[in-house]
Amino acid sequence: MCAQDNNLTFQCVCTVIRAHMIQAAKENIEPIEKYDVFKDAAYVQVKGKDSKDSNPMALVPSLQTVKDFFTLVFSKSQLESDCIIMALIYCERLVKETRGRLCIRYDNWRSILFACLVMASKVWDDLSMWNVVSFVAVIF
Repeated sequence: MCAQDNNLTFQCVCTVIRAHMIQAAKENIEPIEKYDVFKDAAYVQVKGKDSKDSNPMALVPSLQTVKDFFTLVFSKSQLESDCIIMALIYCERLVKETRGRLCIRYDNWRSILFACLVMASKVWDDLSMWNVVSFVAVIF
């Protein structure tokens, strides 16, 4: 991991995220209302895509679209490489902890991915509160 290829890692992580979207579209899983907090309804309506009128498979974004979004957030936030994998782990945990009731879909993937990247950053990337000055203050 000391010299990982971030582009290849982005590709792999985004492939898994997109696979979740494809599975939800194939099974035609309808979103549960209590998980609407993740719904990107404004984006879907602006693009002229309404889930009630369209084929769910046609609404799944391309792998390049998912990768572009992931790369943009990652680079603008100046995240560490560890956050790429951790964001995927948090996405998987979110789906698992909701027992599959929250599916990563075309209309919520941006919010879920963004939230997981922020969480990965907060847990794995933030500077520790324990620096030399505070450590010395605690000792004395």
